[in-house]
Amino acid sequence: MTDLQPRIWGLVARLVLTGGKYVIKYGKKVFKKAPTSKVTNALAKYSTGTYKTGSHTFKLTKTDMKHMLTRHHPKYWDA
Repeated sequence: MTDLQPRIWGLVARLVLTGGKYVIKYGKKVFKKAPTSKVTNALAKYSTGTYKTGSHTFKLTKTDMKHMLTRHHPKYWDA
């Protein structure tokens, strides 16, 4: 297991304080805070989707998608 850890750790993005501001580092890529308008524009035509997994059905609303983008996607991250 120990020989797998460095490969797994390389897949994780890190939140780093650089120059007084937080950035996300993923490998050699650095992502800065995205403007709010970026996610607003990306979700302009989004509509709620209904998904079924096994016997469970769930809805993915615009609010849910906004949370996922701003908190978990480096291009839309807004710190």
